[in-house]
Amino acid sequence: MTKHAEKKYAHFQTEDNDKVMRHWSTKNLKNPMLMLFLAVILMNAAMGFAVHAQEDIQNTYTAAVLRDFPPLYKLENDGTPEGFAIDILENVAAIAGFSVNYVIAENWDEAAAMVADGRADFVPAFGIMDERSDDFIFSNAVETIPVSIFVRSESMDITDINSLSGRRTAVMIGGAAELEIGNRYPNVKLASFENIDTALVQLLAGGVDAFIFPKPVLEQKARDINVSNQIKTVGEPLMELKRGFMLRQEDEALQKVINDAIDQYTATDQYIAAFNRWYGEPDPYWTTEMVARAAAGALVGLTLLFAAIYLANRKKYSEEIVVNQEKLRMSEEKLQALFTSMTDMVVIHQAVYDENQQMTNYQILDCNRSYTKVTGISREMAEGKLATEVYGTDVAPYAAEFERVVNTGKPYQFETYFAPMEKHFSVSAVSLGQHRFATVSADITESRKAQQEIAAKNKELEQILYVASHDLRSPLVNVDGYSREMVYELEDIKEAFEHATDEEGSKYLHELMVRSLPELMESLGYIRASVRQMDKLLKGLLKLSRLGRAALTIVPLDMNDLVKRAVDAAEYQLKQVGIKVEVGDLPPCRGDEVQVTQAFSNLLDNALKYRDPAKQGMIRITGTSDNDTSTYCVEDNGIGIAKEHQQRIFELFHRLNPRENEGEGLGLTTVQQIIERLGGNIYVTSALGEGSEFYVQLPIAAKGAVK
Repeated sequence: MTKHAEKKYAHFQTEDNDKVMRHWSTKNLKNPMLMLFLAVILMNAAMGFAVHAQEDIQNTYTAAVLRDFPPLYKLENDGTPEGFAIDILENVAAIAGFSVNYVIAENWDEAAAMVADGRADFVPAFGIMDERSDDFIFSNAVETIPVSIFVRSESMDITDINSLSGRRTAVMIGGAAELEIGNRYPNVKLASFENIDTALVQLLAGGVDAFIFPKPVLEQKARDINVSNQIKTVGEPLMELKRGFMLRQEDEALQKVINDAIDQYTATDQYIAAFNRWYGEPDPYWTTEMVARAAAGALVGLTLLFAAIYLANRKKYSEEIVVNQEKLRMSEEKLQALFTSMTDMVVIHQAVYDENQQMTNYQILDCNRSYTKVTGISREMAEGKLATEVYGTDVAPYAAEFERVVNTGKPYQFETYFAPMEKHFSVSAVSLGQHRFATVSADITESRKAQQEIAAKNKELEQILYVASHDLRSPLVNVDGYSREMVYELEDIKEAFEHATDEEGSKYLHELMVRSLPELMESLGYIRASVRQMDKLLKGLLKLSRLGRAALTIVPLDMNDLVKRAVDAAEYQLKQVGIKVEVGDLPPCRGDEVQVTQAFSNLLDNALKYRDPAKQGMIRITGTSDNDTSTYCVEDNGIGIAKEHQQRIFELFHRLNPRENEGEGLGLTTVQQIIERLGGNIYVTSALGEGSEFYVQLPIAAKGAVK
């Protein structure tokens, strides 16, 4: 009887039934035909319960599985997933009676997102965590394994989790350790990685101080690539990680079917065989009988051993050399496979020195496939060449940082924007000895853009909240106040009208109307003005909202041509007020042509609006560039901006002289939003009565990008 059927059957038993069954089974246990009849009845009952439980179950489900997380997951060359989790899933599916399609996720977070948005129905072998219980439900556990701290073998100062305070510690993105350790030990500095290979290389190279990971999984990985002697575990296991199927909250029926199938499968020898296949065979258990058999053959073995010693001794050293060479070859093959398949860029370099023993350049000795994928530079183009030649720069990029690593032997990590490739990178550099060093780099361009967009949106939200609580509230207060005044006046008129039954009452009504009508008209005027102000504010907010949602087309920009067109468009207004414009030679940049044009047009309009009528107007536009930024200055000799206003001029609806100048107060706010959305920055320097200088910084365009 299956466990599922046993549970169902037990539900209907009573104490009296138990007594009858015990008596009946004892009396008839040796009757084969009767026992066969009972087995058939129980089998049919179990099948009936299984069919009832699966009435609402589909024929096919989609599972989200990880691309690379051995031994749970890995992809074959043909894209077929396999691993311990796949073995579990396929056996559970066979028992439950459904088939499975697969979608591939890069990490645990992405797999969870696929289930949440309906691209997948479940994730097998997901860590069962309370932190996810609000969004998902979990099946029974398919395995329970300890999570431990791994360090380099020579590390002596890390002994437990408390020793990791302030230390850079590797965890997997979206894994149980990232969530659990982050909550329980906030002083540990977590570094999240997408795959085991990258994190393990960082640990071995010194890029991180420790790696928190399920113990049997990492030990198996270390055995596969022959680095078991280079790492060790310290302290007690931090947690017992249970893994099971993760499903959506509403899929309780599917959860129950999977639980029944898991209970059946994990009780079989096939489950043990699958575990041993992927985690490695356990140490053999020597029974008394096995020891006796071994002892019985020991005498014969010893005789043969002494007889063979002489012959074997002559071959000993040559055989050891062959074995060691084979081990070395296998180790090199595994390391090369790891080097080639890593998703991060890995490059090996040789330092190049001048006559003063200063590192002035470095030669690229080797690189992996990810380097070519991210940079577009093939191995043939890079191997054996100097950095300045490969990257097309006058000086070797980050030579000072890399020289420090080579000279001190200490690893160094930093983040940077590399202008020739127009990308942001996270770079870890480690010394390899003999004036060589390696870099492990990740492209974080999209992450950096997302951070910048989030920061800009938060800032924009703060300004909108301020407008909603202050600028919109002021006209509402006016509307409310003047409306109440009108109510009071109308109540007086109504009362006078009701008493105007004689000549004296009519006279009082006339006097009241003469006195009240102008006040009523004035109140209406204030109310209408307040309504217009609110309408203007709301339209301004809508305009900014549309600007933030506009699609961007990022291309190299010829700023000389762009600024000339902006100046030409404003030529009529400039001539009317007699302002002269000077434009210097401007460096190129990267941005959206339409929005950058709007930004510079707004800056020109701002200079026009706040000119000083007492002197000849002048606008000067100049530009410079450095390694990764082009900086433009729009300078005027207008009325200037007082120091206390210089930080507020970019705020929504802020105007220096609202009574003297028209406009909504959105010009500089729009400029700031455009520039920051393009990954740039804007700031102002000014002196009251002398003029202002607005500085715009945008990412530089690569050499030769602008024709």
